[in-house]
Amino acid sequence: MIRFVLNCLLWAMGISCLTAQSKDSCACCDATYRQFDFWVGNWQAVVNDTVRGHNDIILLQDGCLIQENWRSAKGNYTGTSYNYFDATTQNWNQVWIDNQGQSSRLSGGIQGKAMILTSEKDTNSATDSLIHRITWTPLSPDRVRQLWQSRSRHSEEWKTLFDGEYQRLTK
Repeated sequence: MIRFVLNCLLWAMGISCLTAQSKDSCACCDATYRQFDFWVGNWQAVVNDTVRGHNDIILLQDGCLIQENWRSAKGNYTGTSYNYFDATTQNWNQVWIDNQGQSSRLSGGIQGKAMILTSEKDTNSATDSLIHRITWTPLSPDRVRQLWQSRSRHSEEWKTLFDGEYQRLTK
């Protein structure tokens, strides 16, 4: 019985030490992990002076993860993305899933001041493999342009799917 109690105490102390070490370290404090922070906040998406939807972007996991929560202006379309920097590949990654059963994976990084993420191919397309590219460009601290384009794997011509401005909402 004493051996059991001692083992439990040692196990608890080991967990406590591991927890203390992880709390003291800051795995995502490097400036690279902050490159996409300009997108964090509460936004309305506007195209041609019409509000198309709202986006709440939050930091999670001690700044290692950016979560996007989109809802269309009519409320019938929602989606969530998870965005993170992978130190192994040196790429930013996005995984998107919506309430229509669609998903996408994009990767890329900062080019100049813009974050540019591109997909390998559209896994939701049955007829042609589409490549998607989304560019977020900060225009000011309270405005971000989002340009979403796609092209056929067999074409070099990008077609615009969405070109809107995110305007920061104040709480």
